[in-house]
Amino acid sequence: MLKKIILLGLILLNCLFSYIVASYRLDSEETENCEIDYQISLYKIDSLYNRSLECKEPKQKIKYARDCYSLAILGKDVINQASSKLLESYAHVLLSDFETSLELLYDSKDLYGQAGYMEGVASCLSEIARVNKRMGNVDDAEYYYIEALNLLKVLTNSEALSGTYLNLGELYRKTNQFEKALFCFSRSDSIYRLINYNYGVAYAKGNIGLVFAAQNKLDSAKNYLENSISILEPLEDNYAVSSYLDGLAEVYFIEGKYIKAEQTALKSLQLAFDYGLKEQMRNASLRLADIYSIKGEYPKAYNFHKQYVSYRDSINNEETIRKIANLRTKYEVAQKQKEVDSQKSQKELYLILAVALICIVVLFIVLVVIMLKNSRNRERLNKILKEHRKELILTNATKIKFFSILSHDLRSPLATFNSYSEVIDLCIKHKEPEKLYGLSGKLKSSSANLLDLLDNLLQWGVTQMGVGKSKPVQVSVKDLVLLEVSHLHDVSLTKQIEVITQIPTDATLFVDKVSMAMAVRNLLNNALKFTASGGKITIELIKDEGQTMLKISDTGVGMTEEQKQKLFNFNQITSTYGTQNEKGVGLGMQLVCDFIKKSGAEINVDSKVGEGTAFTMTFSEEQNYAGC
Repeated sequence: MLKKIILLGLILLNCLFSYIVASYRLDSEETENCEIDYQISLYKIDSLYNRSLECKEPKQKIKYARDCYSLAILGKDVINQASSKLLESYAHVLLSDFETSLELLYDSKDLYGQAGYMEGVASCLSEIARVNKRMGNVDDAEYYYIEALNLLKVLTNSEALSGTYLNLGELYRKTNQFEKALFCFSRSDSIYRLINYNYGVAYAKGNIGLVFAAQNKLDSAKNYLENSISILEPLEDNYAVSSYLDGLAEVYFIEGKYIKAEQTALKSLQLAFDYGLKEQMRNASLRLADIYSIKGEYPKAYNFHKQYVSYRDSINNEETIRKIANLRTKYEVAQKQKEVDSQKSQKELYLILAVALICIVVLFIVLVVIMLKNSRNRERLNKILKEHRKELILTNATKIKFFSILSHDLRSPLATFNSYSEVIDLCIKHKEPEKLYGLSGKLKSSSANLLDLLDNLLQWGVTQMGVGKSKPVQVSVKDLVLLEVSHLHDVSLTKQIEVITQIPTDATLFVDKVSMAMAVRNLLNNALKFTASGGKITIELIKDEGQTMLKISDTGVGMTEEQKQKLFNFNQITSTYGTQNEKGVGLGMQLVCDFIKKSGAEINVDSKVGEGTAFTMTFSEEQNYAGC
């Protein structure tokens, strides 16, 4: 019987080993196939990372962080693997699972080290110190803070360096090492002031004030605390303001200014009540109990002391429960150890049978867990890859449609040129030069349209490739507009359209000159295209309340509401014809919109059928991308 059980266990072990090898090969093949798709889905990592940071629910934060880690594993992206583990550790701290948080932080530090990203290593060291501080391991917390400081000094990362000094100083203050605390807070304050970060300056000054209060340096403490509170109150940092108000109340109490101490402590307590700050409620209640006791108002002192005890017990309750749970766990472990020791004295046969049965159960459980894990991982990865494939297919379809329109409309003017060249050749062969005069105007108009199309196409191509960089300069609006009007003078003359400019000579804008010229040219070209012969186009510049508005209006055919809605929908680009069958490909408005985005401006359209159209580009200090 014993031999049969052992043989069965060996068979199961062999099956498990074969399955693991097969799964490894399958996973390797899938990983190779996924590497290409990972390049498509790489941008999703940032999205998952941001979701985890913004999410309030710890378990959901963990899910986002692990999804981010899975994508990073696919692409062998060590930096993002480290970032994902660091992100997950934050959520475990919220769940008070400090051991798991520390394991993740050590893994993250090692990964950052492998990648040579030392700022990431420093972040992990600071976070390890913070977790140790929460666990009460003061010596370990100090050690890791100092390690982080030494690394950040080499990297010269000012903001992270000042933050680490601030955290280390708070550790020293809590352990009554006031001189060391003052040194750290002063270093933090000087760095924050150097980088002009008022939020950090306020924290550093407030903590210095608390140290001075503990050292009985009351005037200095009061100055620092009041300065910190004045900075933090407009920022609505209620946690810090409540804490520093309590420190200020302590200073007034020591000075014997009991009325001011009472008012300040009540303000701290009210702020703590409003925002559910239990530690501040506890401290302010104790402070008020002491104040009323000194003043001889014993009923109030009794009530506030009873309130202090209630909040103190509530805060300590969680810690007490955890300690009791740890003691219970140790007791249960000891009991189990006794049982194990007792089992060792049993007969060898029963021991072998028990081990064999345990092996079988463990093998079965491991097998089921591996199968479930692999199944879930495949389902999750397949779902992610399907979504990315759908997005890629949609993007490619849009580009194919767009380029098909371009190829058709670019061919038409070239075909026209070919036809004109054949007619010219025939006129020359038959010696009929008088017929060439009629062709010259058409040839000039066709060449102008082709040049306009090629300019727009070239500008669009530069925009799509991302190689064109905006170079804002101070541009004379009148000079730029008059230049573009002169470029299109032949078109306006042919259609007998009057172009009126009403722009002050000193009007300037800080924009990219080439992009603005392209935008004005396209809007003016559209106005000429859709305005009948004998019409009028007005270009005017209006200044109002710090805004500069460039308005191009015409007396043309106008647009319906449906056409206005589709004006900025570049997924449905269609060719349009003007009042004299002028041809376009729809690129002009996209280039105008690109200019508006880069300039931090906005564009508005006012149009009615039969009454004309007005495009208004508004430039202001506030960026508004409405419509684009």
